[in-house]
Amino acid sequence: MVKTVLFIGLIVFLSVTSTSLLFGDEVLPFAGIVTGENVNARSGSDLNFEIICKLNKGDKIVVWGKNFEWYKIRMPEGSFGYINKQYLDVMENVGIVKGDKVNVRSGPDISSNPLGQLGNKSVVKVIKETGDWYQIEPPDSCSAWVNVQYVKYHSSVEDYAIELNKKKEAESKFSELEKDYESKMAESVPQSADIESVLKGYEEMAQVYPDFSGIDKVKERVEKLRMRLAESRYIETTSKLEAKLEELKKPEETEPPLAVGVIEDLGMVLGRPGTHKLLEGKKITHYLKSDKVDLNKYLYYTVKIWGTILESQKSPHPVILVDEVKLAK
Repeated sequence: MVKTVLFIGLIVFLSVTSTSLLFGDEVLPFAGIVTGENVNARSGSDLNFEIICKLNKGDKIVVWGKNFEWYKIRMPEGSFGYINKQYLDVMENVGIVKGDKVNVRSGPDISSNPLGQLGNKSVVKVIKETGDWYQIEPPDSCSAWVNVQYVKYHSSVEDYAIELNKKKEAESKFSELEKDYESKMAESVPQSADIESVLKGYEEMAQVYPDFSGIDKVKERVEKLRMRLAESRYIETTSKLEAKLEELKKPEETEPPLAVGVIEDLGMVLGRPGTHKLLEGKKITHYLKSDKVDLNKYLYYTVKIWGTILESQKSPHPVILVDEVKLAK
């Protein structure tokens, strides 16, 4: 909550400070970019002032003033200020200033240089306790100083505010994507639809936020997810083919058998209508003959019979011309 308020405060501050001041050929304020490595940000416009933090090449800063060869800048990210405990009521990591013109100092002692002042009931984010002092995230009323030789113009404060807002959006979007990634990719075999959904989010982010500081991580996710999607689709396709093959292996559904019973040899009967008989219990139900199936292989087995009944045969029992025989279960 405090971080959000401070960020919004920065955007408002950048907008408010956009009223231009002319210093020679320079128009202040502006967003600058650091051109050197390990550049000292100091608590005042002189080499004798304390070093607050170090700046590196490519770091962006807001310049809002100048004193000879020194730029007055907004406190850089990663820097801290200190307030004596007697001037701050703290609940969790939120501090409320009690008193007017309370100094925010560069170190946790009274001899450290003031970086700025805060009014009564100002809100700050508390980082930690240090003896009789609280280390805080420096508010917009605090300033540092950098030698002009290490700073060049980057953009107007208005454009920088837009840039910061886009950066914040990108960080939030990336955080959401990472949570979605961890949730959906936690399964041992995630579905291709889930992989495709997560992949689409990272691909869109790569297009919308190409300058995002974590763009390499985004591209890495895209590459890996594309490989996993291809693998998942292959597995799903293979599984479907295997299921289809198993289905094809199953015996086709046939018509109900014409008759069921136990096959026995008919014996040497003069003018016999068939070669075998089919019994249900001890009763003959059909005579059998076939030029397709060796009926002797099924003697004394209970079987299912398919074929054609020869209606024209003169016989006490129907005669089946057998086409197929299967053992009954």
